[in-house]
This record gives sequence, structure tokens and C-alpha cells, in this order.
Amino acid sequence: MAVDRLASLIKRQQITVFFVTTALFNTLVDFQLDCFRDIRNVLFGGERISVEHSRKALEYMGKGRIIHVYGPTETTVYATYYFIDTIADNAVTIPIGKPISNTGVYLLDKNLKPVPIGVSGEVYISGKGTARGYLNRPELTAEKFLSASYRSYRTYISKKIYKTGDLARWLPDGNIEFIGRIDHQVKLRGFRIELGEIESRLVNHDGIKEAVVLLKEDKQGSRGYLCAYYVSSSGVSLAVSELREYLSKGLPHYMIPSYFVQIDEIPLTSNGKVDRRKLPEPVVASADRYEAPGNEIEEKLVEIWAEVLNIDGTSIGVNDNFFELGGHSLKATVVMSMIRRVFNVPLALSELFKGPFIRQLSRTIAEAVTEQYISVEAVEKKDYYVLSSAQKRLYILQQTDEADMTYNMPLVRVLEGKLDKERLATAFRRLIARHESFRTSFGMVHGEPVQKIHREVSFEIEWGEKSSFLKDLIRPFALSQAPLLRVGLVKLESEKHLLIIDMHHIISDGTSMKIFINDFTALYAHPGKELPPLRLQYKDFSRWQNSKKGKEILKAQEKYWLAQFMDEVPELELNYDYLIPVKRDPGGNRYDFELTPEKTELIKQLAQEEGVTLFMFLLAIYVVLLHKLSWSEDIVVGTPVMAREHAELHSIIGMFVNTLAIRNCPSGDKPFKDFLKEVKQRTLQAFENQAYPFDELVEKIRVKVNEQVELVNTMFALQNIELPQADIPGLVLKPYDYKHPVARF
Repeated sequence: MAVDRLASLIKRQQITVFFVTTALFNTLVDFQLDCFRDIRNVLFGGERISVEHSRKALEYMGKGRIIHVYGPTETTVYATYYFIDTIADNAVTIPIGKPISNTGVYLLDKNLKPVPIGVSGEVYISGKGTARGYLNRPELTAEKFLSASYRSYRTYISKKIYKTGDLARWLPDGNIEFIGRIDHQVKLRGFRIELGEIESRLVNHDGIKEAVVLLKEDKQGSRGYLCAYYVSSSGVSLAVSELREYLSKGLPHYMIPSYFVQIDEIPLTSNGKVDRRKLPEPVVASADRYEAPGNEIEEKLVEIWAEVLNIDGTSIGVNDNFFELGGHSLKATVVMSMIRRVFNVPLALSELFKGPFIRQLSRTIAEAVTEQYISVEAVEKKDYYVLSSAQKRLYILQQTDEADMTYNMPLVRVLEGKLDKERLATAFRRLIARHESFRTSFGMVHGEPVQKIHREVSFEIEWGEKSSFLKDLIRPFALSQAPLLRVGLVKLESEKHLLIIDMHHIISDGTSMKIFINDFTALYAHPGKELPPLRLQYKDFSRWQNSKKGKEILKAQEKYWLAQFMDEVPELELNYDYLIPVKRDPGGNRYDFELTPEKTELIKQLAQEEGVTLFMFLLAIYVVLLHKLSWSEDIVVGTPVMAREHAELHSIIGMFVNTLAIRNCPSGDKPFKDFLKEVKQRTLQAFENQAYPFDELVEKIRVKVNEQVELVNTMFALQNIELPQADIPGLVLKPYDYKHPVARF
């Protein structure tokens, strides 16, 4: 055994000072502790430290002899040191200490600004030991060795700082705590997770000697999961339920691994570091949480969840939480519409929040009273068709100012690669032929606005070479002229273009953009392939909404909304910088800011702990803000919603957006958690009645009070529609930061 030979060599040659990797240090502590007897100093580092191994060595060797060091090769072996003289009973990790002489350490954020005490930042190192760069690799040198153009109160200033790729934070006593590699910081279901933090918790378990945690993907590559590998202290297997319970006491639920795999030893590379490639694949039996569906209802629910969440159905168990798998309010609405179609059961949205597990939901479905599902039927061919409520609203608003661009929906992307221009144009023409909304114009017949579906429309891609072309292309639409879609290309370089797509909101919405991208990608990537035919088009929905049955359903929802505003409509009185002009100015701008990853994760964790979605949590905060600004205790906030209650409508391009006027009552003496419960209840009720047109609600209230009504003065939107990545062979689509200079409704 190599460790035996090393220990024998240390004792035989009377070594007094030596430096080893953390993994090798741990191995010597476990099997050859007596080799440290005559050691004056042992220095170790290179990987996350084990508190228990350090404690065992400290008890044997005493103070002043064990030094935890840190530093990459590019800074000449190590740059910080920490004497391990005491270890607290509840310690999870041990600091990497302070910079050695003639060395400086920067902890910087993504903008290369120093982070405050306690906040994680990337480690940058400067000083006499820092290398000048990589031999014959100028690009890598420029990426990793940066110029320090500012002064930090903690650091020694050098002309160059080395970008380590490690995360750490300052402790109040001036020492540095190592967190882990940035490339070991992973994102799972929207949460940013530091794998090393889970590993530290595991090795503090009495029955675990060593541990490694990885983010892995299922065989289809569609769903990520955490897998923990551990070496038992006694060789006895630990119960998965015990490990989960242990971790849950100090970690949020999204950091609890799905699989726990016991191994005999952690595989190491030739230089003594963990060899992650040699860790075995987990087996399903390792995760006692998974349980396959046991009846037909559960099997169909798994299929529905898999489709809506876009994950592999074989990995969904009956005990999985819908919201932990990536679900939110919008996807929950889609699930309930599909349940209604498949099972003929009209469940309230609140049922999914009460029991977000397949097993519990299947019992609810089994006990529910069935009701015949009313599907949307295709209408006969006509010269023109009735408008939906949303189309009427946009048509009337556009007629008041035909130059208004409030309802333009521009999408701008950078196209890199060899572009086939004719193939691109053909893909757009086929897209227009597939979706009637792109062949729809609007006009008046007998004093009523109507829509006309054209058999064919003229379409050409507009080409430009100048920087102002983007501004020229995004211009007002004439609703009487189809298509209400423009596509432009700006040549930036030989194989780099700016793709500009603009369409009017009257024919599209956020979900439509997702359908648009998916269909366009398929048509461009596979020119000869036919997409599945569409049974319905948008005009069919418009007719259904105006039908007797459609109005009956809306009548039931109308009772809810009128009850919400049976008394006076509250007015939100805010202090504005300027008087609101009589004629509205569509000009606007956008203010961007970011929450830290730590704060974002905390918000998500709090939301899940309280059983609410991220939307509900943020809406509650927004209403509290309005309360603080206005001192009002009765506030109405508008929010856009995807009113596609019928599952057949999910593949149609068109304007399905409605506005919900959600009324809440914040007060200064109300605990936030209590208010959050109220927001949850009111939000669920509003979403369950989301099909009732906002315009009709405003009109009903206006007639009742006999005056103009400003029901909504402020809007709140959570943009959680996930636009797909366009996967086109030979082309790469990248985002382009275009700010539409118009205040969106």
C-alpha cells in the first residue's frame, strides 16, 4: 500500500516538515497517524478540508504544528496559511487563513469590485509569487492574469492579479473561508448550489469519513439531480432517510441529494486529488424517495407533469413535489387544464397547492365528480370573424393613435455562423402559412371590428447594413395590412448577423413567442419536414369565447370579480415626480438591477417553506412596497396572465393575455407571513377565474358607479415564460440587449 511506504519513509528519513494534498493528509491520519509523531510542521491543502481529520490530527500532534494552506500553482504553490490550533465543536469548515508575505488576496464580485465581509467572491491573487502567464498561450494568459487598477484595503497591490476560479469569503477576524470552485457551483431547478457545502455537512456526520457530491443528469439529459458518494467510518451502510434528515437540519431542501452511494474509498488522481470520473453511477434503489406510479391515474399524471415540466417521466415518482421539480403558477394552470381534458375533472388550482404530489393529486381526482369536457371546435370558413375580447381592446387602443408602438413585440438575436438566406426566408414563409394569426388583418364591418384571415400574404425579409436599421425596422403597424410581422437582418460580419423580429401584440403573446421559436427552429433545421397539423387556430378560440357556452363559463367567473369590487374601487395615491399628462406619452425606459445569488436563493427558500410560488412571494413584497409609499391598506395590482384554460390552445399563436386585478389589504400591524397567506389565497382565486376579460370587468364597474374607472394603476409581472434555445445546425443564436424605448402596458 502506497500510504504505508510513505509513512515508513517519513519515519525512516526523520522528516520534520512536509507538504501533502488534503486527500493524502486524510489517508495518513486514518491509517498511519503515528508518522506525525516527530513532525515539526505538516502543511496540507489543495481540496476541501475535513474537520474531523483535522481534529484527530490536532489531538495527536498539539498546537502550532498543523498548517492549512491554499494557493494554485500559478501563484507558486500556496498563497495563504492558517495554523490549526483550535477547532470549535460545531465547526463545519476551517479557514484557509491570511495571505503569506509579499502576497495579496482579492475577493471580487463579477464586476471585479471587492465584496464585503461575509459575502462570497471569486479569489484573485497578486504578489511576488504570481506567475507572469502561460508559456505560448497568450489568450489564456489574458483571460486569467488581469491588471489591478484599484487599491483594496486588505491586499498587497501588484501589476497583475491571477483569477483562480475559487469562491471564498472574508471572516470578521480577517481570515478567509474557502467555499469551493466556481465550476463546482451548480444550478439545479433555479437554485445555485455549492457542492462543497453539502460535502462539508456530510463529513461532519459521525458515520461518514469522506464525501463527494456531484450534479449529474439522467440518461436523457433532461433532468439534473444531486448524487452524494460517501465512505463510511465503520464500514456499515447508513440509511438514506437518516442522511436526508441529518442534512435537512442545516441545508435547504434543494441541496439534499437525491441519491446516496456508499463506496469503499474516494478514487484519487495521480496527484492526490479526487477523480470524479471514476465515481460509479447511482442506481434507483439508492433513492428511497422514488416510488413508481401504481395505477392508471398516477401514470397519466406522470405523463402530464413530464410534458409540462419538460423532464423525463421515468424520473418522476408519486412522492415528488411539483414545485420542487420546477413548477410554478403558470405551469400549474397548464397542468390543471390538461387534467380537466384527460380526466373530465374540473379541479380548482388550489388543489395542486394543497397536495403538490402525484399520489395525493390522484386521490383527489379519483374522488372528484366528473364533468363532461367542453372542447373548442373549429369554425366554418367565412369572409371575416369575430374578435376576442383581448383583440378588441388592442384594436380600439391602436385606433386612438395609429403611430403608437406600445404593442410592438420586438425580438432581437445575434446569429453567428453560415447563414442560408433563402432557407431562412422559406422557413418564415412556411411559418406564416402554418399560423393564421400571421395572415390576419383587422377592420370594421357594420360598425364592428372584425378579423380577416388571408389565404396568402406578401412577405419579404428586410435587409440592412447600417446601425440605424434596427430603429427603422421597429415601427408602427397598420392593423389593416397583413402580415403583422416583420423580419430584418443586419450584416455585422461575414458570418455574423443581427436577426430582428417584430410583431404586433394583437396576434401574439409571450407563450406564442415560445411556439414561434420552436416552429421556426424546426422549419429552418429540417426544410423538408412537415410539422404536425394544427386542429385549431386563433379564430376558433375567438368564436368559442363569444359563443353561448363560452359566455356561460365567463358569467360564472364574473360573479367572483364583481364580488371583489362590490364596494368602492380603491384609488392608489402615490407621490409622483410630475403631473400625469392628459394625453399619455408612450415613451419609457427600463431600470435594471440584480439581487445577489444568496438573496435570490433565500427568497426561493422562504417561498417554498411558506408553500407559495415565487410570484406570490414577490407580489406580496411589491404590495408591501406600495403600502409603504402610499400608506394605503387597500391596493389593487394588475398582473398579466396566460388565459389558455383549454389544453388545445397551448400550440396556437395568438393573443391570449388577460389582466387580473388582484386586490390585497396590507396593514402595518399585520405580520408578513399572515399577509403572505392572504396574498396566496387571493392569487389562487384570481387565477381560477382568469378567463373573465378585464375590459368587461372595467365596463361593468363603470356602469355601476356611473363614472370613469381606473381599476389598475400599477402592474406586476413575473417573466417566467421560458423561451427555448434555438438549436439550429451551423448557427448559434445569442441574446442581444435591445431596450424598446416604449412603456409597455
